[in-house]
Amino acid sequence: MVSGLTTAVGVQVIIVLFIIFRAIRVYRGRALSPPMLFAFPVLTTLIFAATEAETVASIPSAYPLWAVVDTAALVAAALVTVPLAPRFVHVWKDDSGQFFYRYGIELIAFYLGMWVVRFALAAVYDPSSLAFDFSTPTTLSGTTATVMLIVQGLFAVSSGVVIGRAIGTFRLYLRKAGPPPLRSANAPVP
Repeated sequence: MVSGLTTAVGVQVIIVLFIIFRAIRVYRGRALSPPMLFAFPVLTTLIFAATEAETVASIPSAYPLWAVVDTAALVAAALVTVPLAPRFVHVWKDDSGQFFYRYGIELIAFYLGMWVVRFALAAVYDPSSLAFDFSTPTTLSGTTATVMLIVQGLFAVSSGVVIGRAIGTFRLYLRKAGPPPLRSANAPVP
């Protein structure tokens, strides 16, 4: 058990360092590349899907109701975040023509806060869930099952925020970039 817990803590430390490093970069501002902008939401969605599958396996009585609730929470959080993005995201073009974006501290604090709450609840109630161990999960019941359903719901909301802020940032970028220049009928095709 000690080696499993050590692995879980190691994985979580790597995740914490990644989240903090990324949070600092987007708070300071970073170059806007649409593929990179959507890489984190795609990764987050894949991790959400994996943890949702783990929840279904460890709390079978919760399926399909909680899977639907979690998915609805993810979609709702994304839909709420998209129109709010202009309040918390700044997109600009520098002198060289490169676009940059910067997230406000509110978005970063919300995401980090949700992560800390999820981590703390999981660490107290089901530390094995932190190890990303995809072997046969332990079936949870009672208080632990309820808390882990809440943890998964919080993850759904924070994942929705990640998706919504990426879409909102991309929409701001499109507004700033303006429509693409029209080519004349006689212009050569690249």
